[in-house]
Amino acid sequence: MKHLHCRLRLTDGSVQQQEQLHCVERSLTEILAELKQLHAALTLQAEREPPLVIPTISRLNDRLLEQNTELSNIVSQFEEKRQLRNTITQLEEDVWQLRQTQQINRVKQGWNVY
Repeated sequence: MKHLHCRLRLTDGSVQQQEQLHCVERSLTEILAELKQLHAALTLQAEREPPLVIPTISRLNDRLLEQNTELSNIVSQFEEKRQLRNTITQLEEDVWQLRQTQQINRVKQGWNVY
């Protein structure tokens, strides 16, 4: 940073006071220009870098992924239970049919005895 250094002297001459005033004005103008450049640089940097909200979004995303995994496991268990229930129902039906067939065979054997 290059600034004009002005020494303020208490003098009665209006020319010297005007020179000092111009010196201060130039210094302030230069400082203002540097501040604008710094602001522009910070703005560009902020546009390139993710905002501070990203860690929060990242945590939310992680939590959503965990919940999705939990939900997938629950759905998988539900599907497994459904398949087991279907298998049990089919087995119960097979047992019923087998008993019916055995009962019919006993009846037929009873008729063949006479």
